[in-house]
Amino acid sequence: MGNDNLTTKEEISIENLYNFIRASLVALQPTDGFGEADFTCPICGSQAHIKRVKGKIYNNGDIECQCGYSFHF
Repeated sequence: MGNDNLTTKEEISIENLYNFIRASLVALQPTDGFGEADFTCPICGSQAHIKRVKGKIYNNGDIECQCGYSFHF
């Protein structure tokens, strides 16, 4: 990936999305799954970040990497 942007194929890969979310949740294990943590993006190898907030009914947060992968919940 010469221009540090994801291709369409990478953007829609279920396996890549699964690996990205899994890596972010592993990074939050020491804090019981909530808070903020940095982790290595399994897609591009850069540092990515997760922020997960415990809500009254639903948990919410953001997982983002500079390569363009992101997941908001």
